[in-house]
Amino acid sequence: MRLQPVIRQVPSQEDPVGQVKLATDALRAAGARRITLVGASMGGSLAVAAAAPTKVDAVIDLSGLARFNSSDIRANAPSVTMPILIAFGKATDPDDLAAVRAQLPAMPTRRKQLVVLGQGHGVELLRETDTTKPSTLAGKVLSWVRSG
Repeated sequence: MRLQPVIRQVPSQEDPVGQVKLATDALRAAGARRITLVGASMGGSLAVAAAAPTKVDAVIDLSGLARFNSSDIRANAPSVTMPILIAFGKATDPDDLAAVRAQLPAMPTRRKQLVVLGQGHGVELLRETDTTKPSTLAGKVLSWVRSG
């Protein structure tokens, strides 16, 4: 007996949204009922870009760039129909924060939240400064993952 490959063609590195879609499709095939995309920095940009094509239940963007490769918050915002939590710290480029803030009204989801913290960038936002203790944002992220 020959086993058939589950994945016939893996999207290239030039198609990161396709790679995320492949992963979410595999999770659904394995029985996942809810999926929340979480990305930090460049991964936050990718999570927003992949939200609609993957039909995930929620998105968490930790310091995502407003524009990264082919991902642009202005193009992606109108397709964000699922709950989204976006967090930035003071290490974020002010232009990225301004661009994301300007696009919040274009996101048709009813549940959207922008959190701006005094420290950190990306995953650094999930711990208190100079410690390994989880930050308040870490609890909020966990709540979003659980509830979407």
